[in-house]
Amino acid sequence: MSTPHIAVIIPCYNAAETLAEAVYSALMQVAVSSIWIIDDQSTDHSRSIAEQLTCQYPEKIRLLCMPTRSGASLARNWAALHVNEPHIAFLDADDVYERYALDAPAHAFRAMPELAAIRLALHPLDWPEHYTAHEQFAQAWWRIEMLGAGNLIIKRNIYLAAGGFPHDDLFKRFGGEDVSFNLALYNHSLTIGTLFDQPGVHYRHKKGSHGERMLNALLYAQQPEHITAADLQAADAVTERIKQNLRDIHQALDNGNDGKVVPLVVVEKTP
Repeated sequence: MSTPHIAVIIPCYNAAETLAEAVYSALMQVAVSSIWIIDDQSTDHSRSIAEQLTCQYPEKIRLLCMPTRSGASLARNWAALHVNEPHIAFLDADDVYERYALDAPAHAFRAMPELAAIRLALHPLDWPEHYTAHEQFAQAWWRIEMLGAGNLIIKRNIYLAAGGFPHDDLFKRFGGEDVSFNLALYNHSLTIGTLFDQPGVHYRHKKGSHGERMLNALLYAQQPEHITAADLQAADAVTERIKQNLRDIHQALDNGNDGKVVPLVVVEKTP
């Protein structure tokens, strides 16, 4: 394999019990050139663990600390502004990469320049049986794999052009910013690769997580009572905003010219 070119971004809030395992799983990936831990004002020992890991692997691990509790979206976006690699991968602080999980994506990005992003397989870890034994679990889980953040590897320039993950108050209250972001990607004629038959990510069950709420809705038709129709409309509007960001950059770049300077003239209209 040639020079590593993937940066792994790990937002962290009170993940002292699992953070080191997540980081070590990223360290094992040959394609990874840097790992960014973003502590989001944790109140447990997460920050001290991150500092220890940074001291142990100073050539590869970086620690950023959010000044105020901001949520995973802003943490991911802040890290994406710091990395230099052309591709960024997102891993939750309580999930784990399987060995060699990023090998195939690294090769795919080189072989297929048209790829905007790649999604890895998600393997349920500690999920209750009333989910995993459901006859519709496989179909519902596919939705989780297609709409989450923790198994996404994306070209950094596309991620930034889209504006990163939305951090509107709506998502701070309910989660789901990764769903809004990914729906926008799929609706913009981008090429998204899937590697669901290759090593992927062990996705840990988190009580009250957006993934759990999605499965409750898909498998048991249990919609959270506190989410209103207006909230859903607001989420759709955010997805449209991200799509517009991508349309704007596409229109600016794909204009049939190699680049030119155009003098502009301002004409004031009289009433």
